Amino acid sequence: MKVSLWRMILAGIPESLLLAYVSLGLVGVKTEVKGYLKVGIAYTSGMILLRYVFQFHGLHSLLLILLLMTLLKLIVKVDLKLAVIGVLLVFIILFIIEAIIFFVIINYAKIDWATINNSLFLKLLLSYLQQLPLLMIALLIHFFDFKFSELADVDHV
Repeated sequence: MKVSLWRMILAGIPESLLLAYVSLGLVGVKTEVKGYLKVGIAYTSGMILLRYVFQFHGLHSLLLILLLMTLLKLIVKVDLKLAVIGVLLVFIILFIIEAIIFFVIINYAKIDWATINNSLFLKLLLSYLQQLPLLMIALLIHFFDFKFSELADVDHV
């Protein structure tokens, strides 16, 4: 298993917590901090298994989506429909963020993958750049009670 413990602690866990918080927040579900922590730790463990132990490259994204839906359903006891909607929304946002960041890095910064893969600093920087928009959405959810249904002008999801 070739995964840096520091990378998992410094990037994987915060990303997992943000994914859990934003996916639930976008559909208007709040839970205790303990619930977010349980989901985050379980999701990070699943991410390590899927990406680095079983090496399901490509397929790991779909499996992580299903894992997060399942964890929200089982741990937070959220309705499956809300879990599906929240997780799909947060992953769409995450994929768009990743596409933009990687496009900029590759086309404008001219940094190749070998350089990124050999530098913990660059890997963490990329992770934090991806997490920054999720953090901003999490802050909107927390301080302004932002919900996707409000953005879509829908009364109930």
